[in-house]
Amino acid sequence: MLVSLPSVKAELPCLAFVLRNFRSDATDDLLAVADRDIPVHLLVGSHDRNVDVDETERTYRSIFGPLLTVDRVEGAHSLARPMVEDNDAVGRATGILWPRALLAPGAVDSHNRFLSAIEP
Repeated sequence: MLVSLPSVKAELPCLAFVLRNFRSDATDDLLAVADRDIPVHLLVGSHDRNVDVDETERTYRSIFGPLLTVDRVEGAHSLARPMVEDNDAVGRATGILWPRALLAPGAVDSHNRFLSAIEP
């Protein structure tokens, strides 16, 4: 089977992330934060190849309950648009020419809504 170099290159960061983190479990850290009784916002990308976002949301909901808000955007693990994350040339060009287009639509608005709702 012939594999093109760009597709292999695109998968290498994902593989490296998985190898570094596949045994990671942040549950204890999340439980420690939950004891502080503060609002938590989970913002995930629906095109995340590194994390099971459904499992992540279930875990966060079980720990934070009503203190949790969740938004999903059409983004990758970094919340960047998938095309920007998957293609170095597109990412660089977008960052230089149209930096506001790096993040998935709705990512910044989601943060703003969450932060605006927090009482000082």
